[in-house]
Amino acid sequence: MSLKYEECRNNLDQFVRRFQTLSASRNEATTRLQLIDTLFLECLGWSRDQVVCEESYGGEYADYTFYTFRPALIVEAKREGDYFELPAGTTRLEHSIPSLMRDYPRLSDALRHVADYCQPRGVPYGAVTNGHQVVAFVATRVDGSPALEGKALVFASPSIMLAHFLDLWQALSRYGVEENRLKFRLIGGLPELPRKLSATITKYPGLKLRNTLQTDLQILSEIVIEDLTRSPELEPEFLKECYCQSGALSQYALTSKAVLAARYAALFDSSQSGPTTVPATSKSGTSLELLAVGLARRPIPC
Repeated sequence: MSLKYEECRNNLDQFVRRFQTLSASRNEATTRLQLIDTLFLECLGWSRDQVVCEESYGGEYADYTFYTFRPALIVEAKREGDYFELPAGTTRLEHSIPSLMRDYPRLSDALRHVADYCQPRGVPYGAVTNGHQVVAFVATRVDGSPALEGKALVFASPSIMLAHFLDLWQALSRYGVEENRLKFRLIGGLPELPRKLSATITKYPGLKLRNTLQTDLQILSEIVIEDLTRSPELEPEFLKECYCQSGALSQYALTSKAVLAARYAALFDSSQSGPTTVPATSKSGTSLELLAVGLARRPIPC
């Protein structure tokens, strides 16, 4: 179980006191064991089962890969003697990555290595640390900007980490990484997504009537289907016969013909000659007589 915020703050306080009493130039392996492991595991709440050391991808080995539900943070470890000093009078935590790379060549190489590790793996965040200094940045960006042309969060000493522990926690703790706090601080929210192409279509969704034939078919279908719903005795047969697995169009035509024949037989007895059939449409459009008959039984809207 990951350590909680206040306990991690106390651990960092002890880490700072212990660091101030020790004066040693550690090599990279010792720096990782005595400083970096302590910083991330005891002061930032990561557990050992959430970190993989020397993970390989494409023949490249990342010093530390931290996992949430996926690989989320890669940390490049440097020996304690590889340090940098920020310009005098600087108090802010956010710094331009191009400026850091221009002023500190060794830090520049480390930042490039971390970005090269993160981007092929799809890992969003990268950091460089010598155990008592940390530089963290968004190493894989999706907003069209190069990762090494953005900003980084810089903690230049253990005392600065302790004084700005909330910033350190939000950026590099297990919980802060999972909630993408570093991205929101250095980049901001995601850019607004472009509108869908359908949003540029007038009156979408809707019907686009392209010719008179479609208009006539729409009018006729509305008349026939609405009349069927007003004849409960025909509706079950209509639904049963029209929704079929194959031959739908031909069967629909036959069913419509049978329905019309049944209706005409019910309207006229065998002694009468029956109705006279006329075309539903002509060159001038839908038959006015058909429209009048079809709409005669419908209620008049108020």
